[in-house]
Amino acid sequence: MEKTASSLPAAWRPPLDLEKFFAPKVAALVGASNDLTKFGGRCFAACLSFGFSGSFFPVNPRAGEVQGRVAYPSVRDLPESPEHVGIVVPLERVLSVLADCASRAVPFATVFTAGFGETGTARGAALQREMVDFARANGIRLMGPNCNGLISFANRFALSPAAHAVSRLTLPKTPGPLGIIAQSGGLGQVSVMYRALEEGLGVSHQVSCGNQADIDIVDFAEFMLSDPNTEVILMAAEGIPDGARLARAAARAAALGKPIVMLKFGHTEQGRKQSASHTGAVTGSDAVHAAAFRQLGILEVDDCAGLYQLAMLLRQRRWPKSCRAATIAVSGGHSVLLADRGAALGVEWPQYAPETGMRLQKLIPDFGRVDNPTDLTAAAVGSLDVFTEALRVIAEDPAVDVVVPIHSHARRAELEACRDFVLESDKPAALLWTGGC
Repeated sequence: MEKTASSLPAAWRPPLDLEKFFAPKVAALVGASNDLTKFGGRCFAACLSFGFSGSFFPVNPRAGEVQGRVAYPSVRDLPESPEHVGIVVPLERVLSVLADCASRAVPFATVFTAGFGETGTARGAALQREMVDFARANGIRLMGPNCNGLISFANRFALSPAAHAVSRLTLPKTPGPLGIIAQSGGLGQVSVMYRALEEGLGVSHQVSCGNQADIDIVDFAEFMLSDPNTEVILMAAEGIPDGARLARAAARAAALGKPIVMLKFGHTEQGRKQSASHTGAVTGSDAVHAAAFRQLGILEVDDCAGLYQLAMLLRQRRWPKSCRAATIAVSGGHSVLLADRGAALGVEWPQYAPETGMRLQKLIPDFGRVDNPTDLTAAAVGSLDVFTEALRVIAEDPAVDVVVPIHSHARRAELEACRDFVLESDKPAALLWTGGC
């Protein structure tokens, strides 16, 4: 029997079409300002400098012009109806601005204003419910409140002051492949997005959704799964709004070969209290979340660096066949440390086939015992050919499915040779570079 909306579970809802959210043809910022020390001034300037090609209107009833553009008293007075409106006004004015948006049939709004559910007060919760109820009744979908906006590299649309910092970087010519979703602005935009861009990773879209009172992190994940620019989804969440919907998104991600990497925070009692006051999130049990992520195939990391560093591997789209890995280094301490760390995460270090051992012995006659992890000892220091040839020998061993070379202090030529091996290897490989050059 065909399912109808009424026959489906209460938690079910169709994926939200966020195309106009990320790529409006017409946008506006209520609270745009000439004062670049104010949020509305920085946010408006950031969008202008980011290269948005659509119409972008400043709304400010006390200014005739904002940053060289004609300003309008309200959304009702705009010459075109916007598809996305940013709202930077005092708490008591948010609802009246949404009423103006409703009069122009605006489909999306981002509410930057704080003072809602994250306050933990009955008044804040009531104001948040009232805002969402009004928006839903008038066909408006909201991001926020208490958020830091979005940056769409795919569409050159930025509704966030964080785009200013991004403009100082040399960005890839094409967007993607990372989609970044976070509740926190500073964490998602600085500690993840900015650092990923510094490392040379491309980003398709980034959102910092705050309280996620209406549009939530799962809505954004569903959109990014459908987005051709996005191949890996990085999520940083204080709370998961709907486990059933996340499970469906994870299943679709697996079918599409688009990994989801999750940083779930708010682990301690103090962290949970801080999450509640930061975005109003209810964080829940660590053990339950970790078990659910494993079951759903969501890759969990424990810090911001883990998000973008894991993305470096995943963007290559070369999935390991198993957890059987091999590592080589000229520093025995690094090998031991990696073996301990890897074993704690379920990584296996299989013994090499006899032929592999004999081939390694020929490379370094005084090598001694051949183990995995492999310590090439100081005999390989400065010898470019020995290290790279040992890598190739180990990669050909049928028991090994992942190769992890470790370099500490090395010459540039050694690092480049190892990089070339990683990029050209038939098996997934990752270079750990722990020292200088």
